Amino acid sequence: MQGQTQGVAMAKLVLGDFETYSRTISEADIQRFADVIESHHPIHESDEFDTPLGPGRLVHGLMLAALISRAITAFAVRHDLKGVMSATQSKFVAPVRAGDTVTVKLTYLGLVPGKPRLRCGTEVTNQHGKVVMVGEVQEHIFVDTASA
Repeated sequence: MQGQTQGVAMAKLVLGDFETYSRTISEADIQRFADVIESHHPIHESDEFDTPLGPGRLVHGLMLAALISRAITAFAVRHDLKGVMSATQSKFVAPVRAGDTVTVKLTYLGLVPGKPRLRCGTEVTNQHGKVVMVGEVQEHIFVDTASA
């Protein structure tokens, strides 16, 4: 039954449907992320580390990419789908600093041919509307009870 339900839900998806998620990234968020991944480069830990990107503590690019998970999960739940993220690619196009508010926009692009996978475009903007990251993510959808 679940596989039939998942298949019907996937068939009802509309190209261009989207999900958004916003978050203000704090100094504490950056520190917790750095501790988890054990990445303590001064660019992420000091406001005074000098780079061509200008002053201010930078958010790890992978922290931004991880926020995509929240958006794809919300999209799947809203459409009564169960799955797991199976592929992602991201391009970081502008720096994000502590205190910035980022908004993830995930847009449904269609299914991967021959697979029960959603393809979604991703765009992350800051509080000024500047694009800071773009990419694509795929979500594998469980279509039979043996996979769930």
